[in-house]
Amino acid sequence: MSRNAYIIVVKSLLFIMALSGSSQLLASSGSIVFAIAVGEDKPIYKALDQISREAFEQMDVDYRSVPCIPTRCGQMVTQDKVDGEPVRPAGYSHFYPQLLRVDASIVSMSIVAIVKDPGIELNALSDLEALPLNIGFQHGYRNFDLLVPRYAPEPNIVRLVHWREGLQKLDSGAIDVYLAFKQIAISEIPADRRSRYTITDMQDAQALRTYPFLNKKYAHMKEPLAREINNMRQSGRIHEIFEAYGIPV
Repeated sequence: MSRNAYIIVVKSLLFIMALSGSSQLLASSGSIVFAIAVGEDKPIYKALDQISREAFEQMDVDYRSVPCIPTRCGQMVTQDKVDGEPVRPAGYSHFYPQLLRVDASIVSMSIVAIVKDPGIELNALSDLEALPLNIGFQHGYRNFDLLVPRYAPEPNIVRLVHWREGLQKLDSGAIDVYLAFKQIAISEIPADRRSRYTITDMQDAQALRTYPFLNKKYAHMKEPLAREINNMRQSGRIHEIFEAYGIPV
């Protein structure tokens, strides 16, 4: 190979490497859309939205979120309509293999029973087995869909579309117990209405540790996002955001 031909080959390789590096840089930034499985009006939505936004800002990635019903979010990610979700249980990708778990938990969700009748005393989910009560929960959260039928017969189970239905049906007497995530329910009940209800942590219900999930095409963002979320947790920033929205953590 002549010296000139050698120089041309080397310059061509360097040019290709430069283009590859540029495309990699572009792929590592851009924009991300997260689907959040609660309504935009909920404090938990606003808190998760802010936490996710601040984490991606540190990565120099534009971020926005959209609300979705719990049963549709995973489908939206696999259909490339959105790019990920901020909080889902550890095994979520078993049902949606297109998703990658980011190994940095934002929040652990605990289960509470909300009742209006002061004569109903519950300390654990197992207490439901001995009581002929109508039990409501928001359909679409897989742990409730699987858990509640263990403790209540099907005729006593009321699956709700929206969290507000739980309080409405408690007030009307259509259900006796509303099972919900503490982090969602307590922040949603106005302070002047909380005295109407008894809210009890279910002692035998293990808290649900949740994680962000990304579409596999964003695998290069998995470790940077985990690092930023862990930094926010260690600095107390995540706790600060939840506290600002009245969410117990």
